[in-house]
Amino acid sequence: MSFQVISDTLIPSIAGLFFFVYFLYFVMINQPRTASFVHFIIFLVSFSLFLVGRPLQLLLGQYPVQLIIVNIRMTVLFAFSITSITVASNLFTDRKHKPRNGLIYGIGLAAAVIYVVFNTLGTIGSKPIFQWGGLMGYDNLTPDRMPPFYGREVTITTQVAIGILLLINSTINLHASESGESLSKRMENKVFLFNSGVFLFAFTFIIGSLTKQWWLYYFFSIFSTLLFGAGVILDIRELYNNYEKLIPVIKEDIIQNVALSKYSNKKLKELLRCLGKSEKLDTFAVIEVEGLSGTSGFPDGTMKQMSRVESAVKVITKDLDRDAGWNNYLIIPFDDTKIGIVLNVGQSDREIYPIELMEKIQADVRSACSVTTWIGIGRSYPSLDDLRTSYYDALNALEYAQKLEGCFLIHINNIRQDDSIVPRYPAKEKVQLLSALQMGDRESCLAQMEIFLPGFRKFIEFRPESLKLRLLELAGSFIDSAILAGGDEEQLNKLVSECFRDVEFMASMDQAETWLRDLLERILGFVTVIYKSRAAIIVEKASEIMNQRLSEPITNRDVAKELFISSSYFQALFKQEMGSTFVEHLTRLRVEKAKELLLNTTLSITEIAFETGFKNPNYFSSIFRKLEDMPPKDFRGRNTRHRIR
Repeated sequence: MSFQVISDTLIPSIAGLFFFVYFLYFVMINQPRTASFVHFIIFLVSFSLFLVGRPLQLLLGQYPVQLIIVNIRMTVLFAFSITSITVASNLFTDRKHKPRNGLIYGIGLAAAVIYVVFNTLGTIGSKPIFQWGGLMGYDNLTPDRMPPFYGREVTITTQVAIGILLLINSTINLHASESGESLSKRMENKVFLFNSGVFLFAFTFIIGSLTKQWWLYYFFSIFSTLLFGAGVILDIRELYNNYEKLIPVIKEDIIQNVALSKYSNKKLKELLRCLGKSEKLDTFAVIEVEGLSGTSGFPDGTMKQMSRVESAVKVITKDLDRDAGWNNYLIIPFDDTKIGIVLNVGQSDREIYPIELMEKIQADVRSACSVTTWIGIGRSYPSLDDLRTSYYDALNALEYAQKLEGCFLIHINNIRQDDSIVPRYPAKEKVQLLSALQMGDRESCLAQMEIFLPGFRKFIEFRPESLKLRLLELAGSFIDSAILAGGDEEQLNKLVSECFRDVEFMASMDQAETWLRDLLERILGFVTVIYKSRAAIIVEKASEIMNQRLSEPITNRDVAKELFISSSYFQALFKQEMGSTFVEHLTRLRVEKAKELLLNTTLSITEIAFETGFKNPNYFSSIFRKLEDMPPKDFRGRNTRHRIR
């Protein structure tokens, strides 16, 4: 077999197969999708098509077939393959400017057009380049130094120019990565790995184009792509680790959206997307794991109960992964005993399917964890707007299952209508109360308590024997919510023995109401301090982000997205903590940065305006004058003279 056959057919075919297999691997690993991942997938698909096109170009006959195929190949290479890895390498260094990305794709498309035009004008026929085993390979012929178009020279120059631009860009990005690291540390640096791959690709692309030895970058592109992939995997892992830390916060936010009246369909969709879950979740189920009476006292009993819930969640996750698919459910542990499950029932039987699924889960949890569970299932609704209603359905069904002897699982549709005359436990009001407590919102918490108490009183009137048990359950829920909010666990657990003692002597609902109000006030004292501290941390992180990105057109939505909170919540929190709006504070930061540049650099007023994120120099001067009572030019002149003196 001749070297020509190997270089023109075997090498690109093997490389193309490698790229296709690598593409399948990345698609099937099922990790969070980063921006670098998307551009890398574009590169893998487009470059594999480019490589496979090489043997097709040679073996599918004479002119004009080769000309058409090579033009398609080079368009794919310039407009997709090279541009995608360029954009991805810039993403790794946090240069996320859409206009620059547009410029990169524009350059790639322009290079493709130049190549296609001059290659077409310069091609005058086909020539055989090898014959092996009766197989003839034809290349399109673009003669060297043939007037009037000089097609070969222009196409080669275009390739080399693109390669040089790619080489320069990767060199700049490599320089921007940590320079003082050891080689072992650099191999864990996604910026270094990815841009090393780009550098190798660009270098071999230039050499291969100049020498017309195309196989060089066909072959070395495999090693370049391994470096690309390593960088993308590190980027995915970093994002995944961040998600792992934020999942509890996101789930808590979902509970707030579903349980409270401040429900937002749009926000809930954003939260579900953050977790990689389907936006078609339509059915709620709530599981109660064997009650506190199954534990051996506080606080050790609480730890046993937590381990039961954690074990149950593992079993439930395994079952749902198998029977529903990982993106068609969401598990939300509410507290020490309750677990929420949100399902995408879809076109399945909206009553039978969730019952059968929950029966399997209940049996598996009972077998694996040796615990008793009660399950309430809400109705399935076609719109995400109604998910809260399904949640309340599930709570009511759970309450019914617990009070009906011998019943451990029930769908809301199976509850007898004549049972509605018996007052229900105010489960919805309780959840709203606990949510307000966990958020540290004192006013809302006290207001929710006044909403909860009338329903609680009516419920106890029909079941006076359950007063003490319900009070203990409420006290435990209050304390658990405060601990989840970040309250001092040791101090809060000390309240448990007091609660046992107080409840033991509780004789009437009037006493119970007074006691619950007092207990709530005490627990709020622990939570509000933590809430204020958490708010301060969020605002501090926001200020850091704003300072780092002063020169960019950053908005409150951008900052809120990086903090994984809603923009409306962020704006309200920021105003509450800082005493000014996001825009006002950002403008002040930019003006302070401008003052620093005016005093310590020789940059022009226009340059400083752009450097500090102002799109219009005149607007910058107007804002500066408004805040400093003088234009930027006068500020520089006056303060420079003072410094000289």
